[in-house]
Amino acid sequence: MDERIEQAASFLDQNEPGWFDRIDTLRLDITSVQDCIMGQLFGNWYDAPYSYNSFKYSIWAFECEASTCDWIEAIHERKENGVTEVPAIRMMDLATT
Repeated sequence: MDERIEQAASFLDQNEPGWFDRIDTLRLDITSVQDCIMGQLFGNWYDAPYSYNSFKYSIWAFECEASTCDWIEAIHERKENGVTEVPAIRMMDLATT
């Protein structure tokens, strides 16, 4: 799995607990502003909280290139293993990777 996807998923673990339960993997389309991760969480990629802007823009460049399969893998890992304790991921950490 792409390390940037794992970092982005960890950011969501920390800031949107249980986010993976709200993603329809059959609908997931990383190239769609409505069906990508942010789109499914907030209705539209553009409607994510303002405080997530650094996060959104840091992942956007690779999100379109990222494999939807990698995101599905991250989601399934969390559903199977549960997420109980997550290391802190700061938005600035995502911007530097």
